[in-house]
Amino acid sequence: TPVQWNSHQYAGFSDHEPWICVNPDYLEWNVESQEKQSDSILNFYRRISRIHHEHECLVTGSWSELLETHPHVLAYLRKGETETALVVLNLSGFCQKIKLPDACVSNVQSALSNYEPRTIEEQMKLKPYEAHLWFLNGN
Repeated sequence: TPVQWNSHQYAGFSDHEPWICVNPDYLEWNVESQEKQSDSILNFYRRISRIHHEHECLVTGSWSELLETHPHVLAYLRKGETETALVVLNLSGFCQKIKLPDACVSNVQSALSNYEPRTIEEQMKLKPYEAHLWFLNGN
């Protein structure tokens, strides 16, 4: 569907009726309303983009998977010259239990989460679609 810019007619996409219908949720879900909400999806993606560009390990770092056999959780390290990032993603609509390596659970700093930031633990229960980015201090 056309980009839903605001709550005006045709979602601010055009002054004329577009050839494809505007989604009826444009009154609530549009760029203008998302910009005003600090916890909106739009602002979450902006934070992701900013963090990605600020940390070289996320761009050029080596990649190593941590939970290779877990069917629903993607957990990996991105290691750069000066920093290491830990990413943990629950890709399912159900809670998932994980056990992270000891080396990943001490001296970390939360950088991004789609839920409330939390302390990392060796054994964790992730909420549905929970996602975290931590930086390991001391590389």
